[in-house]
Amino acid sequence: MKKQFFTILFLFMTLGLNAQIGYQVSLLDAATGQPRADETVSVKVEITDSSGSLICSETKSATSDDFGVLSLTIGNASTFENADWSKLPFYISATVDDVLLGRSQILNVPVAEYAKRADSLDKRTLISKSWSFTDTDTECIGKISFSSSTAKISVTWTDPDGGGFSKSSPYIISGYTIITSFGIFAYNKSNGQIIGIADDIQIIAQ
Repeated sequence: MKKQFFTILFLFMTLGLNAQIGYQVSLLDAATGQPRADETVSVKVEITDSSGSLICSETKSATSDDFGVLSLTIGNASTFENADWSKLPFYISATVDDVLLGRSQILNVPVAEYAKRADSLDKRTLISKSWSFTDTDTECIGKISFSSSTAKISVTWTDPDGGGFSKSSPYIISGYTIITSFGIFAYNKSNGQIIGIADDIQIIAQ
């Protein structure tokens, strides 16, 4: 029986008007390392929250291109309708022919969806509070502060090597979204939280 090797080339995620997530998976032959081109396989994709609860699951048939890459989409306008936003980050996993490829964190989709459910944002709220976060996956702790025109993020690593960084940026508020040069954030007045991405760190700050 021919050995098969599967690997995720990358998960390229976008959020369209119908809230579909686009992603790509690469299939390689374990014996030769060559792409498995023009092959039709069964792909099961699941989106889960940080507790492992299922948000969305789809199984579909897909055919790889000349480079062995599968291009698929998952979800619709109601995909995140019943998601528990207190259980971030969200993850996507892909299984091909009953072989689990892996599990990766979804970074950009929740921000856009979360912003839809946020309450109104007042700049004074951002300025009046101290925002902090801890990310156990990346072993970092950090703070975010806002002035009337500037957002600043400071991150330190908790591992033995220490280190960290500090960055400042002008910011723009568009509806419930805060846009900076180091990340995009969405604010929810009902629970007093910010969710966003900064230097590939998924955070909830409060």
